[in-house]
Amino acid sequence: MKKHLFLGLLLAIIPLPALAQITGHLGTGYFYIKGLEPSKAYEVGLGGMPFIRSGLSDSCGVVQIRPRRSLQTGDQVEIIDTNSYTFTNTNLPTRDDYKCNGQTEAHAVWKNSTGLVFVSGFTPSKALTIRFLNDNPNRTITSNFCGFIRIVLQNPIPKAIFLNNQALPTTGTPGSNFACNKNNLYVSYPKIVQDVQPVEKTTWITQNPVEPSPGTTELNNVTPPPLSPTAVLNTNKELVISNLTPGRKIEVYYVHPTDNIQNSASATVNSCGEVAFIGRFLFAGGSLIPPVNFTIDAPITVKELDGTTLIKQYQIQPSEIQQNVSLTATCS
Repeated sequence: MKKHLFLGLLLAIIPLPALAQITGHLGTGYFYIKGLEPSKAYEVGLGGMPFIRSGLSDSCGVVQIRPRRSLQTGDQVEIIDTNSYTFTNTNLPTRDDYKCNGQTEAHAVWKNSTGLVFVSGFTPSKALTIRFLNDNPNRTITSNFCGFIRIVLQNPIPKAIFLNNQALPTTGTPGSNFACNKNNLYVSYPKIVQDVQPVEKTTWITQNPVEPSPGTTELNNVTPPPLSPTAVLNTNKELVISNLTPGRKIEVYYVHPTDNIQNSASATVNSCGEVAFIGRFLFAGGSLIPPVNFTIDAPITVKELDGTTLIKQYQIQPSEIQQNVSLTATCS
């Protein structure tokens, strides 16, 4: 009885020849691609779905974007924290100085000179969801002896299946399911086979773009955070601090670690955002004759003032100061 029931539900048809025309078929809960070479691994893409991976913001709320492949011009990326933020990889500002200083920065996006992309403004040290809207998930599936593969359709259901630069849409009314047994293709009863013809993949993607989440915030028009001040001790033994606001007054303080004497100096930031101090007097401590050669062995305290108003105060550690750099503050 069971054997007769099985034969009543399945209709055997002629085995599919290898390398037949590639077509798709939407079954119930499955999508099939026929006309393939038997027992061969195929990489298929799930169209209309973004490639998703997790990211982790640092203690300053900045996340580095790590795509599966290089970002192309015009690619969109969405980052989800509590809310959604999206940027397009077009004309991103360049910033090479980023270093977490323990403070959370505002939302912004930038890249460094090597092309790595950073986005700031997220909850510090938190796992984030990153959606690459111009990339899609892939699966590797081996065809059976009948020359077809079966893709399980799980929510969210892809809008198309990509194979060999072609797209096979998954929309429509589901038909029969297929099975392969001893090189014979079986079709479930009632036999409803509606072949899905492939279309060119690029055309399909253009007509079916993956959109960011509703209410997302676009970050391309957000000004990136200002560059952090950097300090170098140049070959002339001058302390040069860059990335400052032109016109501000800068006061620097240094306590010599040997004799505990504090030296200080002040100067006005030039139009290029630089200020320079003669290092031998600033770092000499209590020496009557300031030495020509010296080392910076303690933090430098920096105060930025607008007139007499203190804007901010911070320290630059010795490890953050580059030594013997060929740099001179020549801008006026």
